Amino acid sequence: MFDHVLVGIGDATRAGPALDLARRVVAPGGRLTLGHVWIRGDGVIAMAAGTPHPATAGRELLERILLRSDLGSRCGVAVRDALALGRGLRELAAGVRCDLLVLGSSWPTRPGAGVHLSREVRAALHGAPCAVAVTPAGPLPGDTPHVLGVAFEDGPAGWTALRTAQALAPRLGADVHALAVIDPQPGSWMAVDVAMTEVAEQVTEAERTRLRTLLEPETPAPPRIVVGAPVPALREWSGELGLLVLGARSTGPVRRLLPGSTADALVCDAHCAVLVVPERRPAHAKRAADAAGASATA
Repeated sequence: MFDHVLVGIGDATRAGPALDLARRVVAPGGRLTLGHVWIRGDGVIAMAAGTPHPATAGRELLERILLRSDLGSRCGVAVRDALALGRGLRELAAGVRCDLLVLGSSWPTRPGAGVHLSREVRAALHGAPCAVAVTPAGPLPGDTPHVLGVAFEDGPAGWTALRTAQALAPRLGADVHALAVIDPQPGSWMAVDVAMTEVAEQVTEAERTRLRTLLEPETPAPPRIVVGAPVPALREWSGELGLLVLGARSTGPVRRLLPGSTADALVCDAHCAVLVVPERRPAHAKRAADAAGASATA
């Protein structure tokens, strides 16, 4: 559950799905802010041409959307300038101190692909000071995202994603499902000689059992555990979901988001809304990591 949600809005035609998701995940009594970023160069051009300034146009856009909604006093608006859209969205999120930034798809996508972000908006994910969600170009499925999926890995990012989904599920009226991918990366225990196939199968089955033991007490539905590349497996699974939650590495005291290749790919081509949350490491793990970093630089 999120106490303060910022919805990044570029134009009124694609605001609906992002605003819809924001309203579903904000905590009862929480705050919503509609945000718009305008590019400084556009302001110079507008002044020279005698056309409405983008700051004024942006605020009027947000106020029109707010007027048409039933959000009332719990929702505010925020407009800021930036040299680049992605950087501006990050700065806006930091300025209003939100804990979730929701973005809509940059444009309607081809049939069968629900989410697509422009390169500029994708840049907002990297270094964002909060969790980031992206929504499909079309309406969200049903009255609620009735199936809430978690991309699980046994580490801080995976457990953060699972705990986030569990906290959101009652609010969304959703069931939590988990999928773990055993990835046969080159150089891993899966990359073995043909003569070692039986050993590899044994190790794979042992990993399946370990992951199943971890996840079965956590979700009402049996976990899915597959062997393969994470991105194709999660992309295919997203077609069955209303919302997919992924964890991502974080850095710094405000847990700036550092999405890896899996999260970066899925926010561009998933079939459902995607929520990327920064990992929350236990205090003892953080102290151990800090100590290791200090000894490495000594």
